[in-house]
Amino acid sequence: MPTKIDIISGVLGAGKTTLINRILDSVLKTDKTAIIENEFGEIGIDGCRFAESGVALREISGGCICCTLFGDFVSAARQLISQVRPDRIIVEPTGVGKLTDVLRALEAVGKVEPIEINMIVAVIDPLRYNLYSKMFGEFFTDQIQKARTIFLSRTQLAPGDAIDQTVKHLKEINPDAAVVTSSWEDLTGEEMVSLGEKPGAACISPTESILAKEAFCHHHHADEVFKVWSAVTSVRYSREQFRKAVHRLSTEARYGEIARGKGVFQTPEGGWLHYDYVPGETLFQNAEAMDTGKLVFIGKELNSSGLEELFGLAFIKGV
Repeated sequence: MPTKIDIISGVLGAGKTTLINRILDSVLKTDKTAIIENEFGEIGIDGCRFAESGVALREISGGCICCTLFGDFVSAARQLISQVRPDRIIVEPTGVGKLTDVLRALEAVGKVEPIEINMIVAVIDPLRYNLYSKMFGEFFTDQIQKARTIFLSRTQLAPGDAIDQTVKHLKEINPDAAVVTSSWEDLTGEEMVSLGEKPGAACISPTESILAKEAFCHHHHADEVFKVWSAVTSVRYSREQFRKAVHRLSTEARYGEIARGKGVFQTPEGGWLHYDYVPGETLFQNAEAMDTGKLVFIGKELNSSGLEELFGLAFIKGV
């Protein structure tokens, strides 16, 4: 039997990892499942969250599938299929990648391994639609264009007119995509899988046309537009100290245009916190003890020395 491939795309901070965890709650009951996670930066953060579920995980980092990691992605997929023999592989591309390029990479896999494309999902945050459209441009548009199903995240926090306006924009870009506006809190994992698979839509073999025929023209790759700053650190921060520091990222242009931040750090009391930053919002969760703190920020025209100074790392070299 061919291995099902589920692609869960979305720009940085849209909610991809949350959706994947909800889907895992369902598919692990029936399917042997593996995950390929593509991190744009050198330091992986989300992999440990997936590892706790017991799934086979392959992390490919330091670039995106579309260009520098194309071969790594194909190799990772082939190894999982031949060694783990999963029923299903969930692919989480970097948030600054294009679905078009992920599908091309899967076509390469399909030439040598039996696979079928099952879900092609984009996650969109209606609260930040205009911001993300401007910040991510063609990457954002491509994810919408190539998706079969679009899940709106955080709809329980969004006013109705913001949701309606977002749906209108999405349908102008991709009139054929199913758009899920229900609050994720009201959906079970099984319902999310059913919506993602669009009942009645057949799986697609990579030997079929999963990409519209397009004229070959230049388009930007993620590493031409976005940069990553990351560091390992033993510096301890209180929640409030860290919140004040990342607030400056939104209010002071000197640090660059920050699109996303995530990582873990130790508190003065010895505990550990995981942080998720998107412009205008920082969320914290308790984390398991780590060997060291890890800070990651992605954006445009990043000021590395300014970020090192902001987080007290002037004498700690980022990696």
